[in-house]
Amino acid sequence: MSDQIIKKLERIESLLSFNKKILSFSDMLAFTGMSESRLYKLTSSRKIPFSKVGRSLYFDKKLIEEWLMSNPNLTDDEIEETFNKQLLRNK
Repeated sequence: MSDQIIKKLERIESLLSFNKKILSFSDMLAFTGMSESRLYKLTSSRKIPFSKVGRSLYFDKKLIEEWLMSNPNLTDDEIEETFNKQLLRNK
């Protein structure tokens, strides 16, 4: 029973961390579901927005949300609509 309570408290704690504006490295892992190695690769190649203070990495949640959604997969309807708009412009 106490293991279940501890797991639930950890889950609540992790959900509360998503309300922060600035995420730590461990917050980012929980927020994105990425592995440590993947996140380190993204930061070392500067493909993800982050700040570094000393040896600690920090992430602006709003910038991360924008980065995550910057390359969406469009639905077939959205692709068709974009195509039709482009056709109208080219006439």
